[in-house]
Amino acid sequence: MRRLMLDTNIVIDYLARREPFYADARLVMLLGALGEAELWVSPSQFNDIFYIATEGGQKSASVAAQERLRRLRSFLHICPMGEADIDAALDSGWADLEDATVHRCACSLCVDYLLTRDATGFADSSVPVASAAELREALRGEGLAYEEIYFGGKPSGTAVPPDAAEPVEEMSAAVDASTPPATTEGFAGRSSSSSS
Repeated sequence: MRRLMLDTNIVIDYLARREPFYADARLVMLLGALGEAELWVSPSQFNDIFYIATEGGQKSASVAAQERLRRLRSFLHICPMGEADIDAALDSGWADLEDATVHRCACSLCVDYLLTRDATGFADSSVPVASAAELREALRGEGLAYEEIYFGGKPSGTAVPPDAAEPVEEMSAAVDASTPPATTEGFAGRSSSSSS
């Protein structure tokens, strides 16, 4: 199982459905929800994510944000950090303390990848850095394909295979709490691609 450290922007891309990054961020979350990968963030990132999800700490958004974060916590792990970790981040020489603490967590967890859209912020990383899109391509290169399948109905802008199945319960509802229950998307999981 892969162990992935997520930069804050990956989680926010998913929660805010930021285009064109949402699909790849959603794949990362589905990997975690399906037990295909361990997903990690630092404690300070979790606070930052809550602040952003509440649009700057607006109390009116707090309950909804807490519920969404509770759902994420079912598969999103929090890296333990202590004084030694903060001291190491401060002594790292990195200009951005948040990036330094994320990197410190990634190192302590021996992650396979640190996922971010800001690779320049992690130029001095001692662990592999990739975007969510690069992770998807790496998985394809290993013969693993994670694709959406359609259960009757047509998602906008997407051709539905002629042999698409009848509507069934949304398979990714646990991870994608913001998707309406009547959605026609599902998640097929992984499969080996032998004809690529």
